[in-house]
Amino acid sequence: VRGVLKATDEFQCQQAAGAAPPPRTKEWTREMLQLEKQLARQQARTIKEPQWRLRRGTWYYEGGEQEVDTSISATEAVERFVKAEEALGPGPEYRNGILGIPGQTRRWRKRNPYGGFYEAT
Repeated sequence: VRGVLKATDEFQCQQAAGAAPPPRTKEWTREMLQLEKQLARQQARTIKEPQWRLRRGTWYYEGGEQEVDTSISATEAVERFVKAEEALGPGPEYRNGILGIPGQTRRWRKRNPYGGFYEAT
């Protein structure tokens, strides 16, 4: 859309030097879109960045380095992954100064249907 507007501005500046601008009709719009397509073709292609894509319900990582080690079995790869995740640990606890310690927030989610703040069970 920005390209079309920019091309339109340039086109209008060129016509402002001459006669009155033509009416904006369907043909005028088609000319502007064709002009935008030509400008897009002339611009250099951008370098594709690695990205995740969803195809047929499965996520694929495209454009990045392939980090597949075919020298180990699938079970060994899973075991290595589990050990690496365990080595990372649980991470920092969320604290915002309002809620209590982690694990004590059930009362904020489980309300008493008969009134009151929370259901003591």
